[in-house]
Amino acid sequence: MAIRLTYLVFILFVLVLVYGCGSKEINPLEDDRGIFSFYGALDMDRPVNFIRVRDLRIPLLAEQTIGENTIVEFEDIEQGSLTILQDSIVQINDHTIHNYVLNQALRPRQPYRITARRGDGAQSESIATTPGITVTSAVPDENVICRQRITFQFDNVLPTEQIRAEAGFEYENEMRWFEITRFCEFNRDVIENRITLEVSPIDLLGLIFPPRNVNILTCPGTPSTVSCNELSSNIAQLRFYHLGPEWQRVFPVIQVNPENVMDVENGLGFFGAYRQDVITYSLSVD
Repeated sequence: MAIRLTYLVFILFVLVLVYGCGSKEINPLEDDRGIFSFYGALDMDRPVNFIRVRDLRIPLLAEQTIGENTIVEFEDIEQGSLTILQDSIVQINDHTIHNYVLNQALRPRQPYRITARRGDGAQSESIATTPGITVTSAVPDENVICRQRITFQFDNVLPTEQIRAEAGFEYENEMRWFEITRFCEFNRDVIENRITLEVSPIDLLGLIFPPRNVNILTCPGTPSTVSCNELSSNIAQLRFYHLGPEWQRVFPVIQVNPENVMDVENGLGFFGAYRQDVITYSLSVD
């Protein structure tokens, strides 16, 4: 099964580069700032998740990036259960990456703690809170005319949580995806815990298939070089990601001060949770 590389994975990759790459020697500033680094985005809908852990005393490109006698624990804070995670070693260009395996179902809106502890007792920890169950709708969702506006609604999204979305259309027998959150206006109702997006298919197509001379994309406003009639299928999708509060440090929003969001204690990196799903709608193609 092909692995779908989403923009969230790209964001995590960027975080790894920002915090981890550079010289093969130990960075004394990095070493002073923490014990371990964590890089993990827990997908609530996956039976297995992986969390990368690295001992900051050890150079990034060393053969081993975890010291002996290191213990990595995953705690369900509300239930008080503790699981010792097993290491899954990945070799990349003769270098070892330690991805710890989490085989555990995650419950909505629950805090989970990861702790890495060295043999000398020094440790780092971080808490990720899962988002709630997203209630979605799209009106209309059948036989939508290309310039007709659709209201996508996401309910049960707390002010500390976020929705990121990608639009997908099949063109030349290939699904084309584009991250639209930066360009389209998502309206938030903090009283109803609701986020809405009103947009037409042609507006979304303009982001995916803009004219070559367009340097700045807008939604709506960017014309599309591909019409709904030229698509390979009349089935379109909006893939969304419901992010937990820790993602505020990646995608800050006005409602929450990122300083109030849990970071890695005595360490570096990112540890958060999300869930993803797809809203499907059909187009009217004459």
